[in-house]
Amino acid sequence: MEIKKISLIVGIVIFLIGSLIVYPIESRDIITIEELKYTFSTLITGTLIALYGLLGSNILKGLLFLFFWILISMLFIYLWEGDGWGRGIVVFWLGLPSGVISGTLFLIINHFFFRKKSKSKIQYIKQVATLIVIYVIVVLIMKWGGDILFYM
Repeated sequence: MEIKKISLIVGIVIFLIGSLIVYPIESRDIITIEELKYTFSTLITGTLIALYGLLGSNILKGLLFLFFWILISMLFIYLWEGDGWGRGIVVFWLGLPSGVISGTLFLIINHFFFRKKSKSKIQYIKQVATLIVIYVIVVLIMKWGGDILFYM
């Protein structure tokens, strides 16, 4: 149990270092987002270590869930976007990060709120509803930024 707490704290600290220290230093001299290799490396490392701290021996199940949720997210974006020359770009650049963010947020919320409850049909419905609400919020924010009310 102590290893999980330590790895959760280390993951959060690495994530914060990546977002609060590495990104401002690295973003001074960039032109494109692909040049943020150290920022992305620290953010991914911190997230994976924190997920290991949360999930423990179920880390492979969590990563498998994230992988399939990314694929489902890309499928939803593909079906939602209209036909056009940039459809594939939008599917990749909107579906991938929205799947990762919503899947990770769901794993965290599921760990803290749904983990110790009984395994009933109502709980599964709550989990699916929570995942869908998180996904819709993340996609709307990533698609339109802060101008969601303007586009609706």
